[in-house]
Amino acid sequence: MTVYVDAKKMKEDMTYQLITIYVFVSDFMEMMQSLLLPLACKPGRGCPPIKRSKMRLVDRLTLGIFFSLSGFDNYADYYRFLHTYHTKDFPHLPTYQNFESSLIRTTPVAHMMLNIMITYFQQQTPSSLVKFADSSRLKVCDNQRILSHKVAAQYASRGKTSRGWFFGFKLHIICNQMMDILGVTFTDGSTDDREGLQAIWEDIC
Repeated sequence: MTVYVDAKKMKEDMTYQLITIYVFVSDFMEMMQSLLLPLACKPGRGCPPIKRSKMRLVDRLTLGIFFSLSGFDNYADYYRFLHTYHTKDFPHLPTYQNFESSLIRTTPVAHMMLNIMITYFQQQTPSSLVKFADSSRLKVCDNQRILSHKVAAQYASRGKTSRGWFFGFKLHIICNQMMDILGVTFTDGSTDDREGLQAIWEDIC
């Protein structure tokens, strides 16, 4: 059976997703600005020098979140997509190396956003409501490269799921019926799924 893909509609859908994420992140950062500014490290007070990026934090957070929904499995292809179709939307898009490092530097703020959202969803979800839990593997390399892998060698481990053996980590997550995230944690690949979920289930209940 031949499957035809409407490239124009796909691009329009992805653009709509990108705009939706940007509006959400922009509104969130505006709301959190009063909390973030007092915590900001001021020059001359023991703060290490940081190379400033021309891309705004809102733009970097938006592109970081959009990456997980874009369908790309690596930053290189994702960057080429942005450079081809969204340079007008993000005129200060840096080189690939700087783009990758700038996304990594947004991790603390993204982590804060996630924790705030999880806390809110936990407060809005009755304890009696049905919840869904799942664990997924996060491979850091192919199995044949386990012995030569160095990036996460001290933290990752071998594990097994219904899809077979792998080397990496496990993502454990609990959601409510609206698919709002109530809890999330990471463990090494050898951790039993029940142990990983139990670690965050106690915070929810």
